[in-house]
Amino acid sequence: MKEEADNFLLPELLPQPLQVNSSKLDAGSALDGDKGLKHEELLSILWIGLKNGLVYGFAFGLFPCCLLKLSEMSGGSDSIGPVRSVFPNGDHSQLCLLVDVRAGSSEVLLMTVETPLITHCLKELYGLGFLYRQITGLMDCLISAQKALQEAWEDALVDLESKMVRYESNDGKSSLSVDLMELLMFGHAGIKLEKFLVTDLTDKGLKRIGQAVELSYSNMQKLLIKHIVCGNYQLSHYLTQLCGLAKQEDRFSCLGLQVNSCLAAYRAAGSFTAKTAELQQVIDGSVKYLKTFFRWLYVTILRLSDEPIPPELATSTQQDVRFIANFLAKDFETDGQVRLDRIGQYLRNE
Repeated sequence: MKEEADNFLLPELLPQPLQVNSSKLDAGSALDGDKGLKHEELLSILWIGLKNGLVYGFAFGLFPCCLLKLSEMSGGSDSIGPVRSVFPNGDHSQLCLLVDVRAGSSEVLLMTVETPLITHCLKELYGLGFLYRQITGLMDCLISAQKALQEAWEDALVDLESKMVRYESNDGKSSLSVDLMELLMFGHAGIKLEKFLVTDLTDKGLKRIGQAVELSYSNMQKLLIKHIVCGNYQLSHYLTQLCGLAKQEDRFSCLGLQVNSCLAAYRAAGSFTAKTAELQQVIDGSVKYLKTFFRWLYVTILRLSDEPIPPELATSTQQDVRFIANFLAKDFETDGQVRLDRIGQYLRNE
């Protein structure tokens, strides 16, 4: 009951999206929480015997809890061959194994292996197996959500950035950010910039790009808040439980659980939480910058094309001008390349 009450307080983890480039995120599979384990009152162990004479044990088929090296257990003999069968008894205190003899004969070896540590630590292995399943499942969900977030980010500005890169590479002399800043400050566009805005970018093209960018950023915000934040919150919850178990050294140290490793994982989750909050602020700021920037570009293209300007777009405030100037001066270019936001620094593997 206590475990169910704890899980009741956790935010619900939504299904992972299968498609991010749509107006509605298509739902995929979700982590089923503890549905597979909460009805199992007893520990179950999956035993796997390999051709090289090694036998692995996995609690609930997931958590690696045992490794038997049969060649060493038989006195260092190199005659141990592939493991044919593994027969555990009911209380996990003993294994019976059928093993081929390596010397090319048809003989098989019947071995009996005592596993008293497993019998002594059934409750501990049950708890670790449960936490291992939850933590690894959440890690998979977070990795999938991060990949979807990166996909949405890459698709958001790729069209506009590719056009702007071509502008930069035409003659290698002019800089798009400098030309746009002059246009903003003095209201005059050079021949090259005017051709780029009216012919290459166009008002309809910019409007289409703006809608795609708005959709992508909306999906990024949903992925971040509903998937990554919730998933990391749950992950921190289970890592807290794991740290609590690790501090019971008399029960869990014999199973290899170390306090320092658990605390390091918990601190890493905390750092991830801080970076997630920081990324959320960057996304919100990028949305404001890009909306203002696109609106100004759209009005500029209409003016250069002698097209009528909608009344709601005809006026701009001094704050808008400062917004755009700050954007062009600080965030528009990075290392000589056109970059319209600062989200990429959070998504790259470094």
